[in-house]
Amino acid sequence: MKVVVVGAGIVGLTTALALVRAGHQVILIDRRREVASEASHGNAGWLGPHMPDPWFEADLSSPWLGKPWRRGAPVSWRPRLQWSQWRWLWQYRRSHGVDLAQLHQSRLSRLLHYSHALREQWQSSHQLELELNQGTLQLIRSPRQWERLNQWVAGNPQDPKAQHLELLDLPALRIAEPALSIVPALAGAARWKDDATANCALAARHLKSQCEQAGVSIRTREVVRALLIEGGRVVGVATENGPWRGDGVVLCAGMDCLPLLRQVKAKLPLQTIHGFSATVNLAPDARGLQHAVLELETMLTMTPLSGRVRISGGFHLDRRTGALPAPAVRHLMNQAADWLPGAARYSDATYWYGQRVMTPDGLPLLGPARTPGLWLNTGHGHWGFGLAWGSAHVLADMISGQTPAIAVDGLTADRY
Repeated sequence: MKVVVVGAGIVGLTTALALVRAGHQVILIDRRREVASEASHGNAGWLGPHMPDPWFEADLSSPWLGKPWRRGAPVSWRPRLQWSQWRWLWQYRRSHGVDLAQLHQSRLSRLLHYSHALREQWQSSHQLELELNQGTLQLIRSPRQWERLNQWVAGNPQDPKAQHLELLDLPALRIAEPALSIVPALAGAARWKDDATANCALAARHLKSQCEQAGVSIRTREVVRALLIEGGRVVGVATENGPWRGDGVVLCAGMDCLPLLRQVKAKLPLQTIHGFSATVNLAPDARGLQHAVLELETMLTMTPLSGRVRISGGFHLDRRTGALPAPAVRHLMNQAADWLPGAARYSDATYWYGQRVMTPDGLPLLGPARTPGLWLNTGHGHWGFGLAWGSAHVLADMISGQTPAIAVDGLTADRY
């Protein structure tokens, strides 16, 4: 088959590579000059696969009670007179009851573990340097939450998740992460020993090179204007520079998928999620982080890179685009300076501000759309990097008429 893949972020690149290695002819199209210039460029680089998704802890299930407009709130949103926004929030709330949240977390974990294994195999076979860092820390402020976590670990020693988890009280945390300033309000930390972070943009550059070597035709600076539909089937895309035809089209373009989905009247609940990050150089002789760090209450993350640290935090449900939100950026940087005082040159930060799309249940959309010839690999939210390899192989198997290596229940578009 000849397949047109729209979107050359980390998900589009892994999809193109998986398809060409499965024997398909692939055209990869992106509107930017370079690949991975959108959400894949400045993300926190979390790969998982064991630490629970912070999205399932977000204070959004009762947004009118959670005061998401407050300064520094981990999830903020601007109410609008748009049925799509309120419908998405209602579906989110319904999806995050205790039983359903656990089900969605288990489905996410299944895909994350599969993707983690594929990414490790890919990295080791090519001996790639991705600024990989092993081990993540989840900082816990609530004494009640800390007590519950200790009780759960003690009562479930055979649980696979508990076997990857190490609980650190404050003295142990000071030893494990000496660069971190321990605030008095902190109760402890959960260390996920086998979780990892890496540089997503660096991985994308390696994937681009491998795609080109494998025969993928990469077309950048091509803005997709519409799907080509003949006889009720998607047969390509129309761009500013002309049409690109194929036997199928895969949408991996995040928010740029939305107008194309509207063209085929696909009413899928994809919400634009805004986020930002700051990358700062470590100060001379400063002690860098040994782990990637998540502070759950504010969703502040700090990811160590070579001589740098990437700081990000929170989710913002707002359709506005444009400049960085200055008050939120100042708040984020002040928080980072509290945790890592004097460790970085915060005034010289390089900022990224962008958008992702996300489903109400926090899971991606994989597989065929209702319109023949159209395939989906989108809606990964903040897990695009961690899920990219697994999602790509699942989709390549589907397009090739093969049974995917993992169960895909709850991951396909027909759940909506």
